[in-house]
This record gives sequence, structure tokens and C-alpha cells, in this order.
Amino acid sequence: MKCIKLCDVEVRIFTSGSTVDFLRPLLYEWRILQADKLVTLYVGKSKGGSERPTLKYPEVVSDLRKSRGKRHLAQDPVKHYFPRNVWGFRWIHHQLEASAYRILNENPKDERIELHVSLHGIAPTNLAAAEQEAIANAKRIHARTDIVANDLPCMGAQRRSNLDEAWVQPLRE
Repeated sequence: MKCIKLCDVEVRIFTSGSTVDFLRPLLYEWRILQADKLVTLYVGKSKGGSERPTLKYPEVVSDLRKSRGKRHLAQDPVKHYFPRNVWGFRWIHHQLEASAYRILNENPKDERIELHVSLHGIAPTNLAAAEQEAIANAKRIHARTDIVANDLPCMGAQRRSNLDEAWVQPLRE
């Protein structure tokens, strides 16, 4: 079983077949589970194969971990992480970082993170359409829930009281 690490948390990689070419364009899903119940799902695409989910995401999540307690978190509303992108990339990066934080700090909800490679070898010209179809399918399957993290509002306008406790915890330490 192939694994990666997000902030020292081991993440298992699941594939939809036995022969996955991790160098070709693919779709992936980040899944956060609590006591075997899916609580967050994010569908993404990568033209460069597994590079985005296995190398870029761990870098961003690590950067977010290192930024805990910095001045931007102490402001209300929260100031963005990077000037070019409100509060640092996508909501899923923050959800992954918060999950890693909870897992490393006693893990009271028996939480785990998984990476699923759902489609691979897609022609680059069909990648965006395949991603949109996968997101639509996920929303249909998980209707009436907020499990699917695609299209969530940006965090830049959020007040600290609306943020996950894991994101504001270091402000009290």
C-alpha cells in the first residue's frame, strides 16, 4: 500500500485499479473520515499525474502548519495567508491541516485522511470535464450534506468564531 505524509500523519493512497500510471493526468479525491464516517470529500485533477496530490498538497499543508499562531490568524476577520490567494489556496488545504492537527493531538474522533486516485490516464483535454462530472456525481451521492468540499466559500471573510477549533487553538497557547 502506497502512503504519503501530511504533517507527520500517514495517508494511505487507494487506487481504482492495480495498474495506475501515476505520471499521466488523473483525478483524485481527498477523504477525511471520522470513526469510518466520511465527513469531507474533495475532488481534484492533476495534469502532471500524482505530483499535485502527493507533493504539492503536503507542501501547502506543511506551510499552513508552520503558519499557526502568526499574526494573520489573530486578526478578525482573518487576514489571508498569501496576498495572491485569499487565506492560502483552497478550503481543502485547511481542512486537511486541521484534520492532521486533530489526529496528532489525541485524535478523539478516530479521524483519518485518505487519498483516492479515482481516474487515471485521462486525456489532458478531457480532464476538466471529467473533474466536473466527478464533482457533480459526488454532490448527487452526498446530497443534503456539506461533505463535498468543492465550491465552499473562501475563508478570507470568516470570523475566527466560524473557523474550525483546530485553526484557532494555537492562538490560546
